[in-house]
Amino acid sequence: MKIVKKYIDMHVHVGSWSPEGTVFSKNLLLDVMRKNGVSHFCISTLDCIDMNLQTKLTPKTEIEGNRDLLEMFGDIPEAQFVCVCEPNNGSARNIRKLLEDFPKKFCALKLHPLCHCIPADSELYNPYMEVAQEYSLPCLFHSGHIDCEYSSPRLIYELAKRYKDVPVILGHLSTGGLSSKKETIKIMRRAKESGEANLYADISWCDMESVVKAVAKVGEDRIMFATDAPLGIFGDAQHYAHFADAVERAILASFADRAEEILEKVFYSNAKNLFGIAD
Repeated sequence: MKIVKKYIDMHVHVGSWSPEGTVFSKNLLLDVMRKNGVSHFCISTLDCIDMNLQTKLTPKTEIEGNRDLLEMFGDIPEAQFVCVCEPNNGSARNIRKLLEDFPKKFCALKLHPLCHCIPADSELYNPYMEVAQEYSLPCLFHSGHIDCEYSSPRLIYELAKRYKDVPVILGHLSTGGLSSKKETIKIMRRAKESGEANLYADISWCDMESVVKAVAKVGEDRIMFATDAPLGIFGDAQHYAHFADAVERAILASFADRAEEILEKVFYSNAKNLFGIAD
C-alpha cells in the first residue's frame, strides 16, 4: 500500500471450518499477516462454532475453543482476541467465566447467527449482549444477505436497538451483492441518525463501490478494514495485498483531499479505538 503504513485487520480466524473439515492453521494466518505487515489482527476461533450441518467436525465448547485460542496465539504480540459465543451448546455464563479467568484478554465477542441457525433478533442472544454491556465490549456479528432469515442486518439492527450502549459490528457489511449492501448502508445510516443503535461494519469481502458508498453515506468513523483471512482467497498473501491496495485506491480516487484522513481511520484508528488496542 502506498499511503497506509500501519493497519489493523479486525476480522480473521483460525481453526476448523466447513463440512469437509478444512483447517486454517496458525502458521497460515501468520504468513499472510506478516508478509503484508499487518500491525494487529483481531482473531476468533472457528473451532467452537456449531454449524448445524452434517459435518465431520465436533465443535469444542465455548470454554475450550476460546481458551485454546489464547494458548495458541499467546506469544504473538499482534494478536487481539475475539471471544466466540455459541448459544446452541453454550451459555453467557461460560463467556463471563472466560472474561473473569482471562481479564483484559478479549477485545470483543463474536456471534454467527447463520451458523447458529438462530435469527439475530432472538432473545437467546440477550444474555450475551448483557455480558458485552457489562464488560464494555463490542460484538461482531456475521451479517448475511439482507433477506437472510438468520443473519440479515435488519435482524441484527433489531437486537442492537435493545442494547444501544453495545457497539455492534456488521461483519462483511452483509454477504449479499450490491443491493444487499445498499440496504445495509441505509440501516447503518438510520441507526446513526436516530441514535437507536450503535452500528459499525467491516469491509471483508466487499466490492469497492460498496466500500466507497459506506464511507460516504455512514461516515468513515464507522467503517473498518477486514478480510476474513485466511478464508477463501485471503489465505494467499498476494491476494490479501491486492484487496488492501484496491481499498486504498478506491478511497484515494473518491475522497480527494480527505482521503489520507479517511484511510487512517478505516485501516487503523477506528479499530484501535473500538477494541482498545495499544500502539
